[in-house]
Amino acid sequence: MLLKAKGAQPRRLRVRYYWMHPRPRARLAPGVDPTDWRNRHRLEAADVLLYENVDGSISGLVTARETGDFQTVTRAVGTLLSTLSKSFTMTVDNVPEAIDDDLFLWLVYRLQGREQLSTELRLGGIGELSSKDRHLRPTRFSETVTMQRVELAALIALGEVKFGPAKLDLDVTNPDLGADVYVHPDGGFQPLRSSTYDGLRLNGAAQAARLIDDLWTTVLPRLRAAHSSDTTWHHTGRQTLREEARDQIRALV
Repeated sequence: MLLKAKGAQPRRLRVRYYWMHPRPRARLAPGVDPTDWRNRHRLEAADVLLYENVDGSISGLVTARETGDFQTVTRAVGTLLSTLSKSFTMTVDNVPEAIDDDLFLWLVYRLQGREQLSTELRLGGIGELSSKDRHLRPTRFSETVTMQRVELAALIALGEVKFGPAKLDLDVTNPDLGADVYVHPDGGFQPLRSSTYDGLRLNGAAQAARLIDDLWTTVLPRLRAAHSSDTTWHHTGRQTLREEARDQIRALV
């Protein structure tokens, strides 16, 4: 059963899944007994977090981004669920929590003096931003991302560029949180240790668990909702951003 959480958090369950990963080359190492299975396997582990949604469905997180590890864990979860119900369905692609490419471009737009994303969410900055142009050539902007960087302004002015993932600095109200987090287009995210709670002292695993809960159930849904409800952006914002990029290029060159 899912555990009852305190406060406004949904019921959730945390479990850890272990599996043995084969190491075919280990048997070739000097001094290794190739007949001992323990020398030919490596113990792996990933946490699985399940959250109960208001519509009765369950959303889940796996603490693994490498494709093989992720598939191993999700197959195991699917096998477990099939023993509980034959009618269940599990989706791992195109999930509702995925982030549209447009949201990352919108964040650059809001960075231009429009940082208050909603009443409870403010964009403090973008620390890193990856992109691919129309020829799928990758670029990664690190440290502080601003339109004063002519390469970024040029990509936006030319159009046909996709952004993401990004490292975001988000100022959150209720909970009072300064969140530093990597956000990926598939909906995955990585909270960073530099995140801090105002007036709340948490360390190590306790802070990591609290951060994951707050980001998944509160902060990231607010971020997606702020993007969806920004009518100015959807009507004229993209063109405004391109014009601002062109103006910046003229000022820089």
